[in-house]
Amino acid sequence: MVLLLALLACPGGGKDSDTAGSSGNCGGSPVITDFNASDDGNTVNWYVETDQPTGSVELTIIETGDPTFNCGPQSLECGVWREDHVAFSVAGSGSSGGACGERKELSLTLKDDFKQQVNDESTLFDSTEFGAVTVLIVVNDQNGDYSDCVVFGDSPAYFKELCTNVEQP
Repeated sequence: MVLLLALLACPGGGKDSDTAGSSGNCGGSPVITDFNASDDGNTVNWYVETDQPTGSVELTIIETGDPTFNCGPQSLECGVWREDHVAFSVAGSGSSGGACGERKELSLTLKDDFKQQVNDESTLFDSTEFGAVTVLIVVNDQNGDYSDCVVFGDSPAYFKELCTNVEQP
């Protein structure tokens, strides 16, 4: 069974915020200014832009099941599949992040079989279908401390303990 990714981003592909980065005051806690994913049928390409340099980006994609269950990574427990990706690399300054902005990207090979999926290398989730998954993006500052998040997709309640910044399509 192939599971498909639900990308329900806000208009323009992501968040829009008035940040310190746009005024040239660099070094603060990064805020997500834009994000999106696209694919060509073989590779899913994610990007996240922030208003400040970012330490790390964490992407969690989960096939939405019962949010009262605590399903672990790489499991089929509870009738869901979960992927955790952290291997984003710097891809230049973020066009939406102002003078201090940064853009990080991650490319994942699309797989049809859950036995072939490897975190940070591949995904089961296509970026063109809606309604099957919920996505959490977390950015950390350069010290590794939590800075900002966004959750979107089928059931944002899945991540309500981790992020209350819900993007509506």
